[in-house]
Amino acid sequence: MRGKIRKWVEERGFGFVSNDDGRDAFFHFTAIQNRAPEHIHVGEVLEYDLSADGAGRLCAKNARVIDQPTAPIKFGDDIGVDEVP
Repeated sequence: MRGKIRKWVEERGFGFVSNDDGRDAFFHFTAIQNRAPEHIHVGEVLEYDLSADGAGRLCAKNARVIDQPTAPIKFGDDIGVDEVP
């Protein structure tokens, strides 16, 4: 299953991912196999297995970041004044 990280609470190490059908799933940073917690960002696309916890809530397991959001261009980047990004 694929979805975008909709919310990330870095200080607590968890977040929520929304998939294409609109369902949200909880994830803990330990579920993401290829990213350290300080490098997880809202908008990244995850590929994951969907499961349910003991109370029936949806959880993302065995997750991998497969796409990162495009970073905004900041002043001082290597573009000329007359160039439009």
